[in-house]
Amino acid sequence: MRCVCYYKKMGRQSKFAPGVKKSNYTSEGASVTPGFHRFYRKASAHDDEQSFQVVAGQTDLWITVRRVPGIDFAKEALACVADLRSQLQSWMLLEPAFGPALTPLSVPAHAPHIVRRMSAACARMGVGPMAAVAGGIASLVAEHLLRFSPDVIVENGGDIMLHSTRERVIALLPDPGRKAVLAVRIREGEFPVSLCSSSSTIGHSLSFGNGELAVVRARDAFFADAAATAFCNALREADDVQKVLDTAAELGVAGSAAEKEQRGAQEQHPEPGDGAWGVEGVFVQCKGVVGVWGNMELVPL
Repeated sequence: MRCVCYYKKMGRQSKFAPGVKKSNYTSEGASVTPGFHRFYRKASAHDDEQSFQVVAGQTDLWITVRRVPGIDFAKEALACVADLRSQLQSWMLLEPAFGPALTPLSVPAHAPHIVRRMSAACARMGVGPMAAVAGGIASLVAEHLLRFSPDVIVENGGDIMLHSTRERVIALLPDPGRKAVLAVRIREGEFPVSLCSSSSTIGHSLSFGNGELAVVRARDAFFADAAATAFCNALREADDVQKVLDTAAELGVAGSAAEKEQRGAQEQHPEPGDGAWGVEGVFVQCKGVVGVWGNMELVPL
């Protein structure tokens, strides 16, 4: 799903791009289709990090990693994306109903790994399996790059998967005209974290609601993406903000000692793609009404 987040490092203030510029540049020689840069990708990396863009078909990633001599991160990421897209395309040829499905769709055990995880996460939230495709690709590409770097941030159309040894700040953009004004602080030791979003007013995502923005924080990016879609679908009127927060609390892992104990047990034996860690936090906005629940430490930019 499309999202409206960008990340920046702590310390030296990062500046927004003054506008949208065309470019086909990427570090490490990855193949990139010329197109418009998203302005929220202007954020700078730490001095020992590098950021680069990888584009394959509709997949457009912005990746930040710790520099490692001799590792062509963009080449690794591009190969991983190509493999994941091939698996999805092949499966949709075999199962034409998978792509356009707007409700949960079960898949057999022999389906590709990414297909099974998309299906499982979306089934829990009552949405079609493609609702988890962007978060899922970000998650699996990040997992692949973790073999080479302890810090990996992968943003896919705004859906972000973060593995980091450092504190990070993720900016929220409920109103593109005003740029980002709020951000979520993620402290050292809280990773891995995914922040996925859905909007009925920004980007190309399909939404059946009227929400300006629904952002879900979770450890499982497949689940976070599916939950963001479901929550945004549920935002029709301003009164729905509280209903979404109540639903998030029911699916949440923040708060009570019992919930934290349950999360600890699940993290030892998680079931891939079933949203084992649940919702950690939510930010939603509909018709000017904002609601926040869970571990969402908001800070001004």
